[in-house]
Amino acid sequence: MFHATAAAELPEGTSSLCIKYSDHHFARVILNRDFIKAIKEAVSVPVLANGGVRNYEELQECLEYTGADGYLSAEPLLGNPTLFSNPPFAPKPSEGQAPYPLEDDHSFQIFLEYIDICREHPTAPKIVFGHLHGIIGHWMHEFHDLRDDLNENRRKYADLDDLTEWVEKLRARAKEVRETEGRTYPIRKMSEKQIERQKKREIAEAIAAQEEEEKMLKGTLSDL
Repeated sequence: MFHATAAAELPEGTSSLCIKYSDHHFARVILNRDFIKAIKEAVSVPVLANGGVRNYEELQECLEYTGADGYLSAEPLLGNPTLFSNPPFAPKPSEGQAPYPLEDDHSFQIFLEYIDICREHPTAPKIVFGHLHGIIGHWMHEFHDLRDDLNENRRKYADLDDLTEWVEKLRARAKEVRETEGRTYPIRKMSEKQIERQKKREIAEAIAAQEEEEKMLKGTLSDL
């Protein structure tokens, strides 16, 4: 455990500290602000906080309470690049939903804007696909046919015009879900391959259980 009292004895040449100290509460990581505040009060170099902040409001609360000089964020911004926008780009997430990726149509708006930026500043396809998975990829857990199409035709979708058409197809599916079911987020579904693998696994487990039962039965009969 790194204690605040030890923070004052930093190695010579230390120019800043990044502190990530958080507690896990169910599915959410809660930033331990008291710990970061103690570190900030114990050192003279800039301190950067990290972990658990989900929006601009929580960012401001973190900085004001801890006195930290800044905040570092990585994965959350890949899922929602507007996470710290002020005013917020999108409404707060539905009850029980994570703040990223964005719900409703907002994630598609963001990614299509990103594609426009890539038109002006040529970007390697693997980078574009990486951001696609971060921003709108959660919908592919529900629509496996579009996911398979994307994975099987990477060269085709390296073209931004073709990729835009693919995004609009996924966007239309998400819109249909909102209009017919009132749902603004996807539901993870098993693909046909996953279902087939599960069936095989269940059959293998059933056979193993039956063999074990027969073995025990033989052992019981031999004892008689």
